[in-house]
Amino acid sequence: DDMLRANSGLKSRFSHTLEFPDWGPEDCVRFFKRTARAKSLGLDEAACAALERGFAELVLLDGWGNARDVIKVWQATTRARASRVVARAEEACGKALVVADVATAIEELIRGRTMAEGTVSGRRRAAESGPS
Repeated sequence: DDMLRANSGLKSRFSHTLEFPDWGPEDCVRFFKRTARAKSLGLDEAACAALERGFAELVLLDGWGNARDVIKVWQATTRARASRVVARAEEACGKALVVADVATAIEELIRGRTMAEGTVSGRRRAAESGPS
C-alpha cells in the first residue's frame, strides 16, 4: 500500500491486489513447532508459552513479516541453543530448545525492531490503547 500511495500512477497499473493477513501468535508458534519437529528438536511447554508471549509482542511491532520473522526467531533460538550447549556435550543438554533459548531470541528481535524504529510502533500503540 505504501508503494502504491507513493506513486499515484502506479496504482492504475494493477487491477488486483493480494491481501496477506498478519499471523497471530498461535500461528507463529504452530509454524515454529513444525520447524522444530522437522529438525528433530524438542520444545517443552514452558518454551512454547515463552514463544506465545514473545510473538504476542512481536506481531505488534511495525515491519512484522509473518513467516519471515518466525524464521528469524527460529534462527536466533538455534544460535542461542548452540551457545548454551557449546560448553557441554549435547547428550547432557539433549536435543531440545528451552525457555532460555527462546527468551534470548525474542529479546534479540524486539530489541532490534524497537532500536530501528526509535519509538513504539503505530500497531503497538493502537493495540495498547484498545479499540477506537
